[in-house]
Amino acid sequence: TQRVSATGATADISYSYTSATGAARTFTPQVRTTKFPNWANYGGAVTVTVYAPPTVTTSAASVTGLTTATLNGSAVPNRSTSTGWFRYSTTNNAGLCADTFGARVPATSGTNLGAGTTGVAFAQNLSGLVAGTTYYYCAVAQNAAGKRGGVVMSFRPGNVPAVVTSAATNIAPTTATLNGTVQNYIYGAVNE
Repeated sequence: TQRVSATGATADISYSYTSATGAARTFTPQVRTTKFPNWANYGGAVTVTVYAPPTVTTSAASVTGLTTATLNGSAVPNRSTSTGWFRYSTTNNAGLCADTFGARVPATSGTNLGAGTTGVAFAQNLSGLVAGTTYYYCAVAQNAAGKRGGVVMSFRPGNVPAVVTSAATNIAPTTATLNGTVQNYIYGAVNE
């Protein structure tokens, strides 16, 4: 009787095995189930399932007030039940989205993303931000195969003037007066 263990197998890397007939074979697990019908003589086909960690995308943040924002992201669960969350900080992590970067939100758990093969959007509201401060953030997701983070992005909640352009006056063949006003400050964001 042959025993096969695919524990620790990684998607998109070739592995070698010997079939029940003694033939040398290789397989490259992807995000799918691989069957070995030649092993039917040893009690049925052997099925090895190898999952890949989620594919994660960090999306632009939405500033919802002077001190509030919503972080946005999505992840492809790659057929393994996945959970998503965010990390954020006022210090840039050299563009690296590690799960030790900044603060985790939510602090525990996260958004259940299911076990599908298409992107699932998730978001997290933030409050208590400091207007005019640049915040760095990234989306993170994890399943049974591992954890991945998206790119680090940034946003800055704060005061942005509302500018209103008015009609030109004193129009002459070679001159004109251009008019506009700056109104009270409103909240806004700069996604960097």
